[in-house]
Order: sequence, then structure tokens, then C-alpha cells
Amino acid sequence: MRCSTMTRRNALQRIAGLAALPLVASCDVDRLLTPSLDLSSAMNPVTLIGAGDTHALSFATPQNAYATGKMVANRLAADPSAWAFCNGDLVPNGTATEFRDGYQKAWGAFKARTLPTVGNHELLADPTGAPYYDYWGALAGTRGKGYYAKTFGNWRGYFLNSQAVRSEQAAWLAADLPSWTNYHIFAMWHIPHYVSPCNHHGVKVPMGWPGFNGMGQFWEALQKYQAEFVIGGHTHRYERFPRMKRNLKDVPNGIIVTDPTQYQGIRQFVIGTGGVPTMPAFTPHPQVEKIVVTRGVVQFTLYADRYEWKLTDVTGVVRDSGTQTCRKVLAA
Repeated sequence: MRCSTMTRRNALQRIAGLAALPLVASCDVDRLLTPSLDLSSAMNPVTLIGAGDTHALSFATPQNAYATGKMVANRLAADPSAWAFCNGDLVPNGTATEFRDGYQKAWGAFKARTLPTVGNHELLADPTGAPYYDYWGALAGTRGKGYYAKTFGNWRGYFLNSQAVRSEQAAWLAADLPSWTNYHIFAMWHIPHYVSPCNHHGVKVPMGWPGFNGMGQFWEALQKYQAEFVIGGHTHRYERFPRMKRNLKDVPNGIIVTDPTQYQGIRQFVIGTGGVPTMPAFTPHPQVEKIVVTRGVVQFTLYADRYEWKLTDVTGVVRDSGTQTCRKVLAA
């Protein structure tokens, strides 16, 4: 069932001094965007907190997965309405033992409040991902499909499977998105669309999948309906990108969208910081705004007119944060 939305007229009635509607500047390189009303009272903010690539029970990382899990648990305890997310590579090989003795112990205490997505490591021991679906049940979407959607106040979130049934999901997205034009949109999956290549023992290793057969089909559907941001993982660090539109002539790089009349640009966060050993970038992606090689969690706070993000490492230090005004003004 959809949550109710606030009309523009109702929002205006809640704002003192209707004659002075402020222009709200966005963060970083995005400059001044579309005029935005202060709709923060239209809904209670929703918090999402988590990371991908926990690799729980890996011989090299168990203490790190426990550390990030504790950070998430503390936030959920402080905010009963908050949700956790874990965007792929929850365990190293996808076995039932790893889920039982690794992930369950590190992050399982808040399983019922977690939004999972499947990664490539979930399919290593069993290409069908049976232990993943056994562990999560209905929380992971339809068994063998691994995608689903959920609403959070004035936001619609899509949790997608980057490993399989991609064309099926793209068709499902194209059919579902038109019903949610009165909502802000975000999405989450494992393998990122854009990302800097990794430096793996001196070897350059591409980690993204920008082609149409990969994440491009998701990106195109989402940008058509003015999605605000996408979360990926797979790359063992944190990266933040500006609003970007997929560029068919130069797919690996995309186009930074700074024109206020252009609504297709999507901001991407790469969050592979859940516990796995970190990996530096070989060379920065030409459009990337921020790279942080660390372990930790990212908190997103969703408002009716904007969203905020904050990366906190396992020592408690905030390594990146910001606010982005949404391009869309919600209306009936």
C-alpha cells in the first residue's frame, strides 16, 4: 500500500513566509539546481545504514564484519524506524555455514530490518544461490530472482540483482516506475555502473559494468524517471560520484549533469566497506568526486525534499558527508 503524499499547496501552507521561496544549493560540484521548497515536514526522515562486501567468516575479515555490524546495530537501536542494508558479497563463498556462522553472528541480529541484495560471492559455492535464499527467505525477493521494491515515506527504493535476470528486471523497472512519479527514487545493487579500476597487486582490474547488458539497462530506466541516487558495492572501498547521465558514446565515463533543466542525472555511491580487505584505486575514474579506502558504514537520511549521506569508518571518524537537494518537487 502506498504512503500518502503531500501536495505542493499543502507544503506551501506549512511554510512561513510564502512569498520567499529559497533556492537551495546542492553539495560539491553540482552547483545551483532547481528551486526547491522546504518539504522536510512532509514526512519523518527515513534512515538507511549499511555497507556491502562484509565477507563475514572470511579468515581475513571476521573482526571487521563484527565492527561494522555493531555500528549498524547501534544506529538501529537508537532509531526504531531505521533500516539496514547490505548490498552484496555478504559472505565469501555463499555457503550455508558462512551464513550461519559468519553473517548471522556479525549482522544477523537485525536481519528482519535488513534490505539485502545478492553479490557475485553469494553464487560461488552454488550458482543458484540456494543458501542465500534459504537464509533470507522472502526478505530477498522471489527465490532465484533476488529483486524487489519497497517504499519509505515519499521514496521508492529498488533492490536489484546485478548477477542474473537483468533483462527481466529492466522490463519490470520500466513497468513499475511510471506508477511512482510522485516519489523520489533510489536503487541498490552489487556491481557498480561506474567505478575506478582497482589496483590488485599492481594489476589494473576493472570492477564496474557500464555496458547495456550489465548495469546500463538499469541505469537508463532509472534516469528516465529522475532517480536521485544508486548504491553499488563490489569495489572494496568507498567512492562518490556526481549526478551523471549515461553517455552511449562514452559509456565508461558518462556525462556530469550540471544543467538545472536536465533531470536524468543520477548520483552513485560505491560502498564496498563492510569488512572485506580494502583495495586502492589503480587510477581515479575521471568523474569521481571522492575516494576513501576504508572500512565502515554509510548512513542515508531521506527527506521529502533532499537526502543526506555520511560515511563513518570503524574508528568512528566521519570520512565523507553531504546533502543533495532533490530535483523533483513532489505534487499530487
